[in-house]
Amino acid sequence: MSLEITVPAEKVGDIAGDLAGKRGRVLGQETLPGNFLVIKAQVPLAEVTQYTSQLKSVTCGRGSYSMTSSHYEVVPPNIQQQAVPTYGKKKEEDN
Repeated sequence: MSLEITVPAEKVGDIAGDLAGKRGRVLGQETLPGNFLVIKAQVPLAEVTQYTSQLKSVTCGRGSYSMTSSHYEVVPPNIQQQAVPTYGKKKEEDN
């Protein structure tokens, strides 16, 4: 997913670290009036399904974001190994 995250300037480091922990890539940033910045990043959808509450927590409710579909990538092997038992069990239950 492509994200554009608007945050107070003093929270940029916190947000960048949080995105890195979600397998995200920060692509750039823009300065806005009022001491705000827009961070442009790409993050896997699975990592940002609950991002609204996380962003509110980190920015004390002063951050916002928009998200659009970007592209597909191969899931890293360690993440595949974690997902297979969960989705394999669900598939068996459906049959």
